[in-house]
Amino acid sequence: MPYRRVKHKKSTIKKWSKRHMVALANQSALIVIQRTQTEGLGLDDKKLPKYKGKGRKLGAYSYSHGKLRRDGGKYNGARIGGGLPTNRITLSVTGQMFRQFRYIRASGRRFSARVGPTGNSKKYAKHTSALRPWIGFSKKDGQKVVNAFRAIWRSL
Repeated sequence: MPYRRVKHKKSTIKKWSKRHMVALANQSALIVIQRTQTEGLGLDDKKLPKYKGKGRKLGAYSYSHGKLRRDGGKYNGARIGGGLPTNRITLSVTGQMFRQFRYIRASGRRFSARVGPTGNSKKYAKHTSALRPWIGFSKKDGQKVVNAFRAIWRSL
């Protein structure tokens, strides 16, 4: 069987590089964080479900957890200053999970990027997402990512 050379198609977009893909990935991570932490929305663009236990409630949380968020104290050895909102679910007590949610890997040649939790929060982010889905892009996030891409593309 004779040897047949396969030509790889090169990208027609010469200006786009890994640096631009990293910038888009960082913007995408911020879009997910904003939707989840500041707006309290899940993957379906609806409010994250509240506490539905049989005990007392303080806002959207159980009484003990709501009091901890409101007044402050210690949570699994970490000091919490208090003043956190109790009227909506934010999936964050210390903020560590969202500080460690960022781009992991990017490729300018393949036009791909990977965004997700890193560090210690990688262990429990998937569990919080299983209880209240938040990792990923919702329908509204898709348009925001397109707008972020257009802004980066215009700056080239």
